Amino acid sequence: MGLPVIESDSTPGLAFHLAEARNFAVRQTTGVVIVADADSVADPESIRTAIELAHSDCVVWPFIRYHYLPPEATDVEDLSTVTPIYTKPGRHSSAKLSVGGMFVTNTETYWRIGGQDDRLERTWGFEDDCFLAAAETLSTVHRVDGNLYAFAHDVEGGRDWSPKNPNYVWAEKYKRARGNRARMLALIARD
Repeated sequence: MGLPVIESDSTPGLAFHLAEARNFAVRQTTGVVIVADADSVADPESIRTAIELAHSDCVVWPFIRYHYLPPEATDVEDLSTVTPIYTKPGRHSSAKLSVGGMFVTNTETYWRIGGQDDRLERTWGFEDDCFLAAAETLSTVHRVDGNLYAFAHDVEGGRDWSPKNPNYVWAEKYKRARGNRARMLALIARD
């Protein structure tokens, strides 16, 4: 889309840490930022709309439909033609909308609501749920009608959404603080 790209990783020599990698990237810029996982792309028009919205104090997810595609789809030009492994439903479903893969905000809002919580364990999962809870409590959240396409790949340690995942405990803390400004501010404090 002709936008500048900042590639980031977490601390070398340690297991990958998504929250840490995102924070490293956002520290390298100011203004509106699209935080996108390397395995995810969204509709360009939805991204443009999200960028416009993100100039104000908000966090924008530029999609309501999350399509998890087979790895070979990376070679397909029109991703809407690929049969997904699964799709998380859109706005008219009672199912939870996905918050993974990409969001747009400005750097001031990002840091004011705590950024990504790098206190989570170096394992996969729950970073986006925690960030959404902070955004809903300390800012405004928008959704743009659009598609996000994520490409299937292995994750070190696997994908675990169960209470056995140590980050589940963090997600529960954020869940309990959701909607309570004082409680959320205390939770995101790093002192």
